[in-house]
Amino acid sequence: MYAEILAAFIAGGWSCESIALADLERVERENWNLVVLGSETVTPVMLAAAARASRNPRTRVLAVARTRDPQPIADILDAGADDYLSFPFEPAELRARAQSLIAFSFSLPARRRLGAIGFDFAARTIFDGNARVVLSPSEWDILIALLDADGEPVTLSILSRVAGHTSGHPGSVASTISRLRRKLRAGAVTGLDIDTIGGKGYVLHYRERFPSR
Repeated sequence: MYAEILAAFIAGGWSCESIALADLERVERENWNLVVLGSETVTPVMLAAAARASRNPRTRVLAVARTRDPQPIADILDAGADDYLSFPFEPAELRARAQSLIAFSFSLPARRRLGAIGFDFAARTIFDGNARVVLSPSEWDILIALLDADGEPVTLSILSRVAGHTSGHPGSVASTISRLRRKLRAGAVTGLDIDTIGGKGYVLHYRERFPSR
């Protein structure tokens, strides 16, 4: 599989470097545009590699494996991969997905604000006063989808597609929401609340730290 992945990129004129999993520390330190992880199956080692590669918010992660089972695919996306492609693949599709990830990263606005809270898209980071919270790709995508809804509920099916949960299982979104809430609390981001709306999904509320009288 590694040979096919490398050959597909080389045929498209891409500059590539093959590294061992033990060298993933380089990806955390350096600003790589894209990391492609290839494995026969979605293993714990692959999940750990996705988590490590995604620690640098400026690096996009594309996972490739033989499985078409929705649960392992959801697992690798939850671990930190931005996209998944099953093997065997068409080389043109692999390159197109990779290019799309890189282009999407470059097209993101640098920053955005909601009241006192700042959102750094390149770094997938929330700033609330002195608080600073870095999110995984799926956590960030769900948060921004809720933010874009401007106080309106967002359904589970929409959030599932936004976060790349191809299984569409509500539990995948719920677990991501739970992690997101815990990170916001642990990071002392007090201005954002994610509420569950029965039968409708989730809604993001912004709360002023010092309400006007």
